[in-house]
This record gives sequence, C-alpha cells and structure tokens, in this order.
Amino acid sequence: MEAFLLPAFTPAEPLVERACGYRQWRLLKGEVLVPGSEQMNGFQQQQVTLQNFDLEVLLGEGNYSQIFQATLRSTHKTVALKIIDKTKVKRYHKMDEVLIERWVLSRLRHPSIVELYHAFQDVGAAYLSMEAVPGGELWQCCHKTGLPMTIARNYAAEVLEVLQWLHEHDVVHRDVKPENVLISGDGHVKMIDFGTAKLLRNPIKLGLDDEDEGGKRPRRKGFKEFLGTPEYMAPETINNKFADQRADLWSFGCFVAMILVGKPPFRGGSDYLTFKRVLARKYQLPEGVPVVAADLIGKLLVLEPAKRLGGRWPAGVPPADQLGVKKKDKGGEEGSDSSVAAFRMTRTYDHEAIRAHPFFEGARARDLYKQKVPLPMLSEIAMREVMMKHLGTPSPSDL
Repeated sequence: MEAFLLPAFTPAEPLVERACGYRQWRLLKGEVLVPGSEQMNGFQQQQVTLQNFDLEVLLGEGNYSQIFQATLRSTHKTVALKIIDKTKVKRYHKMDEVLIERWVLSRLRHPSIVELYHAFQDVGAAYLSMEAVPGGELWQCCHKTGLPMTIARNYAAEVLEVLQWLHEHDVVHRDVKPENVLISGDGHVKMIDFGTAKLLRNPIKLGLDDEDEGGKRPRRKGFKEFLGTPEYMAPETINNKFADQRADLWSFGCFVAMILVGKPPFRGGSDYLTFKRVLARKYQLPEGVPVVAADLIGKLLVLEPAKRLGGRWPAGVPPADQLGVKKKDKGGEEGSDSSVAAFRMTRTYDHEAIRAHPFFEGARARDLYKQKVPLPMLSEIAMREVMMKHLGTPSPSDL
C-alpha cells in the first residue's frame, strides 16, 4: 500500500514515506489540528490512535468512508468515528472533500454543527472523531408524510442560522437536505457532511482574490462546479454558471418544502427529468400547505439568484473591522485570533430578510441558535401530530 500523509491530519503512527501527489491548499498549510489539543466536552488532552477506541456499531458508509459508533476508552464517551480509506480517497480524487470537512468542523464551530473532537491518521486511513447524535436524520421523520409547520419552522430556523454562519465565513454547504441534518438528544439540529462544501476564499482558485491585478476591481467570489444532490441543486449549478452562497438559499427552499410535504418539489423520474423541472421552475405544492410556507418557498425558489429572498446585499452593512475581521499589519500578518476571522466576509447576503418572513414567526430563531429553547424529541411529537394531520388518527392523548 502506498503511504502518504493527508495535510491537516496529525499522524498517529510514523509513516514509511510521504508520497502525497495531491496539491495542498495553502490556506491549510500549518493549520494542523492536534488530537486532543483542546479540552472539549470532557475530553482530556491526549494523543489518540485507533487503538484508543472501541468500535461498536456501523452507522453508515460512503464511497470512501465508514462511520462507526465508538467509545473512547479513556473517558468512556460515545463518539461517531469516521474512518476514511486513504487508498479510495486517492482513487476517487476526494482529498479536497476530506480536507474541507476537517477545516469546517474544526474552525467554524457552532451549536448546530456536529462537533469535531479528534483528527488523526495512520498508514491506511484518516479518522475524524465527532460528536455522537442520537436522534437520527431529520429525513427519517419527514419523508413521505412531512411535518406540521409548528415543528418544521423551528428546524428550518436552526438550519438557516447554520447557513448564515457558513456564508459569513465564505463557505457554501452545497448539499442542504434533511439527510444531512441530525436531531440531537434535546431535539435541536446538528448539520453534518461538509465534504461537498466550498470555501470561496481558497486563494489558489482563480477569481477569488479580493482585487484584480490592478488592485481596482473586486473579483466575484463563487464556483462553477457541478456538485450536490440533483433534487436540491440550484439552477445556476446545473447550468455550470457562476454560483455562490445563494445556491444554498435555493437548496434551503427545497429543504423547507421537503420537511413540510415529505418529498422534494422538483423530483423527477431521473436526474435528467429533475434538472428539466428545476430549470423550468416546475413544481406544485399539495393542498394543505400553509400559505406563508408556500410564499417562503416560492420566494426562495427563484431562478435568478439576485431575486431570491435574501439574495441581495443588505444596506448599511458595517465595515470589516466591526465584523471582527483582523486587519493585516504592514508585514501582512494576521492577529492571533484571526484563524477564523481572516475568512470572515466583510458583508454577507441578507439572511435577515429570510428570517423576517412570516413563516418564522414564533420560531424564536436567536434563542434556538443559542439552544436556550428546549425542543422535544421530534420522534414523539412529530409522530403524534403527523398521525392527526395526515392520517386522521387520534393522538395517543385522545385515546
């Protein structure tokens, strides 16, 4: 087996050789997350290897990775351990996905993003030790039947908070869907799967500098990559046109429709038919969808990004120094706290316009963001209300 090191993963064992043929992101150079270098959620500072974990249950697997429920022996704490096969990463050219997920999880911590505990590697694999989320996927609770608006809007509000957090740091998720939203033990959301995310300020990508060579005209920041889940992809992504954070706003509109109705609005019999429906903006919500919900979905699912709700720059946005961005000194060095702040945008799209929509009235989004409002387990409430609303069955309390 050819041995190579993934940058930004700490080696758990000495390697015979370093033979990584991939280009390495300059923004990640030197940003090594040392396993256990910070004390998080009861984890003591320690160097870990795979031998420090007891693997218990296979939770899921993808093209190049598996996720296990595991226990860290030293603390007896349950974690989700993602094991990434380095041979398959090389075969499928997925190194960028592995690195961006590690970067987002370690740098952009948020109450509604699954927490990263350790990142390490050995000869054959790289490992991400993450927070275990017991409630399962939101998709499991909403597919086919959908959820009542009183429940759906709270989860949509939390997802919107995560998207704003990502967008403010120039990150586009690019795969917003219920399958990538987990439900925690207290009923709040935890977003996962940042391998498809795009860091728009990656300095080695063309067109992402703040200014052109003449230093006069700011360059647009975006991407032209065809990536995501077809039923949630924005039309500009399908057309391989310039796309940015507003592609997530389209996906968010599909997400809201999905959790309310139980299926994505543009689903076709094939990817090709799905794309045709998206580009024609051909969708129809079933009867019974609340008017305010249909209005929100309609204002997000607009073909032209600038005309989507929240798709314009808000007026009166404060300058960079008021947003926490560390200005560079004469030597070009950032301040000590600039590891995240250096990537903070000087302005972002108008998420407040979305949050102000009547659909979110009563959601108390800011309290949800801080997780001050306890939410009951969705499996208990949703099943009862879905039975009443969609199946005409009395709730257990009525029996």
